[in-house]
Amino acid sequence: MHEVIEGAADRSYGIHVARLAGLPELTIKRAEQVLALLEEEKQHKILNTVEDDLPLFASLKEEVKETPKNPALEALENMDIDNLSPREALDKLYELKQLMDK
Repeated sequence: MHEVIEGAADRSYGIHVARLAGLPELTIKRAEQVLALLEEEKQHKILNTVEDDLPLFASLKEEVKETPKNPALEALENMDIDNLSPREALDKLYELKQLMDK
C-alpha cells in the first residue's frame, strides 16, 4: 500500500531513465545541474533561478561537445549491403577508405 502526500519525493529516477533512453549527454548534464540546485535549496526559491537561466544549455556547451559523425561510418550506416554485387561492394570499400583518409 502507498500513500500520496504533499511535497517533494526523496529520490528521482528520471535522469537515470533519460540516460537509458538515449537522451543527449548535454541534456543529461543540465538535468543533473538542475536537480542538484533543487536538492540544495528549497523548491520555491530555486524555481526563479531556473526560470531565469535561459538558454537552458548555455552553461554546458563548453563542457560537453558532441562528437561529429565520421563520414565513413555515416555512409556505411546508409549502405544497403545485402543488395550489392561483389564489384559494387569492392567499389564501396574503396569509397569508405577514401572517406576515412580525409
